[in-house]
Amino acid sequence: MKSIRVSIIATVATVMALGTTGCAAQKSTTATQNDSAASSSSVQSKDVSAQYDKGFIAFYHERDYATALRIFSDLAHKGDAASQTFLGYIYAEGRGVEKDPTKAMEWYLKADGQGDYEAPTFIGHLYKDGAGVDRDYAAAMKWYRKGDDLGDDGAPTAIGDLYALGDGVAQDCGEAMKWYRKGAAREDDYALYNIAWLYDSGYGVERDFGEAMKWYKLSSDLGNPNAPTAIGYMYEVGDGVEKDVSEALKWYKIAVERGDDQGTYNLGNFYADGIGVKQDYAEAMRLFRLADQNGSTDAPTAIGWLYAGGYGVSTDYAEALKWYRKAIDRSQEPQAQNNLGLMYEDGQGVTRDLSEAKRLYETAAKQGNTDAQYNLGRLLKDGRGTTQDLVEAYKWFALVEKQTNSQKAREKLDVLAALMSSAEIAEAKRLAENWQAE
Repeated sequence: MKSIRVSIIATVATVMALGTTGCAAQKSTTATQNDSAASSSSVQSKDVSAQYDKGFIAFYHERDYATALRIFSDLAHKGDAASQTFLGYIYAEGRGVEKDPTKAMEWYLKADGQGDYEAPTFIGHLYKDGAGVDRDYAAAMKWYRKGDDLGDDGAPTAIGDLYALGDGVAQDCGEAMKWYRKGAAREDDYALYNIAWLYDSGYGVERDFGEAMKWYKLSSDLGNPNAPTAIGYMYEVGDGVEKDVSEALKWYKIAVERGDDQGTYNLGNFYADGIGVKQDYAEAMRLFRLADQNGSTDAPTAIGWLYAGGYGVSTDYAEALKWYRKAIDRSQEPQAQNNLGLMYEDGQGVTRDLSEAKRLYETAAKQGNTDAQYNLGRLLKDGRGTTQDLVEAYKWFALVEKQTNSQKAREKLDVLAALMSSAEIAEAKRLAENWQAE
């Protein structure tokens, strides 16, 4: 297994979706609201403020979602606007309660009606994501701009996301950067994070790891949960800094404390592989399970891998199957598809089914998973579970060799070259050259 760069670096869409939804609700009742909201709300009362802070701590620090739900539900029904927004967020995220974007919208609108300055941004998120309403980027922009006018820290970041992705507007990274910098001036941790990501990925700007590190650290200083993972990954792989496993460990541990699923998963990999620490499968399992609870798309696959291999636990194919399928159900995770394919190919915990193995390998291979590409190439080369196709087999092995410099893939290519005509080899190379992940 390998560590993965924080999830919002994996794809631009994921980046921006997560970048503005996670922390805008993390406000304190001491934050300044507009005059009308302040005069009509009990937010400023010490008792309500104390209860709000207690709910905030339960939600973000203790991850006691049941307690947070109880506190914010009580305050919201009593008319506290800030708590109505937070309760809406709880329903939108499905933390401690069934996810219900319709109910989230109801509470956001109640809060907006009282002048809560964060509610419009959250309403915008529902329109942007098409959650409980038809997706409507124009409506999202309208609500984000209202949030910006009210001074919400997260609103400029949300507007920047629309420009970065070209959602409802012409894609314009320069305009996105302008809005992110406005969010950064308001000390929005996700604005700082997204600026870092643009430099880290070279998306719309010249790639600059030094600038990325600077902005990630500024974001982390404001408590952003994703930034420590990004910093840890840069130290792990040596992006713009000397490789430093001890620094990577330090930052991943901070990410765990902040509840970031990707940092928790990456630290689990360190314990599973004995990177910078004594190999400890039990600790790896604990971290993977924690990452899974926080919504990690990768952790279920890792848990399945531990059960399939009997690492720190008794080999249990039924458990492995359960976790691989959970990963696939959650996100069509390609490594889980590959691993499940291996189980069908070998008949581990299931009836041996080469056709199903081929289907799973192909699905993962099309997403760019090199393990699956290699395994699919094997089946196509030998005509196992499918019709033999040497051209397709050569294509997949060529892709693996190009991406990983795999000796095994080169050996397969040499074998195929002896069996294929020069025209077939040329066609296979053309297919590999033009291939793109889905």
